[in-house]
Amino acid sequence: MAIKLHRSGGFIFNNVKVDNTNNIYLLDVLKNATPTKLNNYFIVPKRNGSTTYFNRYDDNFIDVVIGVYDVDIETRRNKQRTLLKDMINIESKLIFLDESNIFYNAEIIDAIEISEGEIFTELTIHFKCSFCKYELLDDLNDIIVNNMFETVDNLIVLVNSLEWTNINILTNKTIINNGNYEATPLTTLTANTNCTSVTIGNGINSFTLQNLIAGEIIYIDTEKMIVYKIVNGIKQSIMTRFVGQFINIPTGTNTITIDGQSFNINLSIEYRNTYIV
Repeated sequence: MAIKLHRSGGFIFNNVKVDNTNNIYLLDVLKNATPTKLNNYFIVPKRNGSTTYFNRYDDNFIDVVIGVYDVDIETRRNKQRTLLKDMINIESKLIFLDESNIFYNAEIIDAIEISEGEIFTELTIHFKCSFCKYELLDDLNDIIVNNMFETVDNLIVLVNSLEWTNINILTNKTIINNGNYEATPLTTLTANTNCTSVTIGNGINSFTLQNLIAGEIIYIDTEKMIVYKIVNGIKQSIMTRFVGQFINIPTGTNTITIDGQSFNINLSIEYRNTYIV
């Protein structure tokens, strides 16, 4: 039986692994080289011409074609059901095995298409993915390729984690994004004393948190654009004490500035190297 397989060698999604074993094969992957950049065109009333707004990248849409082989159709259908039962109605990491140190955030959309032949069933799965790829910790690569992938989605996948303690004066810190697209950090701020205000900036944008209480731990999630603390295990928004813009981490070397009034804090910034292509 001659089968043309995709060069990636397979993929993992929500702990389901397709790696051209057990008569289940990855036949093809259909995707764009780069995500689509959304353009909004606005015609100005009573004026000639128009204005174009470039606001963000669209999600990636990736189709994978899986082949299930067996001479018995009932066996193929049972394999198909087993394969798909843990992939639907879930958002998880989509990892292709030829780049097993990076992943998309993904979920299956639309129907899964099926084409049944005499000894082969083809399944076409439509993934809606993050516009960029994020980097896993280096040591996760060994876990994945050695079939210990059942815990991958529960592991911490932030590559870079920087922490500074007892900051109480104007301070500059250097951080590096080794990807090719800006990263969206999770910033954690712990108030060691009552703080009148704390301002954090990256030279482009900045934000200020006001009236912190000693012992408070504040989380600033740039990707989800939320600011919260955790009270009794529940996220509690504190956006009313947040003023300014969420900060990204551009590619290359960056300077983070920490300042404020009557403050003493610990600060950590966690982020993943991010790849647009």
